Amino acid sequence: MPKISIITVNKDNAVGLKKTINSIVNQTYTDYEWIVIDAASKDESVDLIKQYAPHISYWVSEPDGGIYAGMNKGIMKATGEYVYFLNSGDSFVNNEVLQSIVDLSLLGDVVLGKINICSDKKGIIKKDYMVPYSDITLFSLYLYGIPHQASLIKRTLFDECGLYDYTCKINADWKFFAEVLILRNKTLQHIPITIANYDATGISSVNKQQLLRDRQEVFNNIIPERIRKDYDKVFPHYYEVYRIEWLLKHRIFYKIYRMLTSFGIRCFK
Repeated sequence: MPKISIITVNKDNAVGLKKTINSIVNQTYTDYEWIVIDAASKDESVDLIKQYAPHISYWVSEPDGGIYAGMNKGIMKATGEYVYFLNSGDSFVNNEVLQSIVDLSLLGDVVLGKINICSDKKGIIKKDYMVPYSDITLFSLYLYGIPHQASLIKRTLFDECGLYDYTCKINADWKFFAEVLILRNKTLQHIPITIANYDATGISSVNKQQLLRDRQEVFNNIIPERIRKDYDKVFPHYYEVYRIEWLLKHRIFYKIYRMLTSFGIRCFK
């Protein structure tokens, strides 16, 4: 069975951290490594970490350069075959999920499952969400990304390909997956397991337009120009793609959209 290093990054989110902690310490499978990186929280987070210290392999509370800098700290302490990020506010979907994962034959460089997308106000927004592609391409990765709450990453990939670029405030994980899966052609394995409840109130979720604008900037920096030229014809309307997908599920709105665009009226900016 592969050893899994669970990394939890937290800053001033004691309420969310408590939920994350409970979902980890109650797992029926216990042969995991758990690393907690706290960014010098001023709330009750450190007291919580100390309370559960017997379950934690390594923890630290000190200032850092943001969420990806914290994730990098965790990676450098990880000794498992696979690394999994379950940050404060996110939680395992049930107490048996780790056992279900290790019972499988994990072979991919990146192993991708499913998640429930949740919010505090609405509960579960999307149940058993999975990225809508069976294989990875540059185009599909650009549109949908890969939620880190749904993915396990071979620890050796970070040695081979480098850590997260923490100067990318909300897109460092997307940049990492683009470099690893697209440019280096590493393998992606899908597993039929819903792994976690993903707290959709984080910075990368609340402003989809900003997320995609930043993703475009990363894309321009890492994709060779001769490939990028073809995508430049499509991506000025990337946000519209998301909206059209929603419209296609609601036919009456799609008809209105088609009528307005036939008159030259742009519906999305």
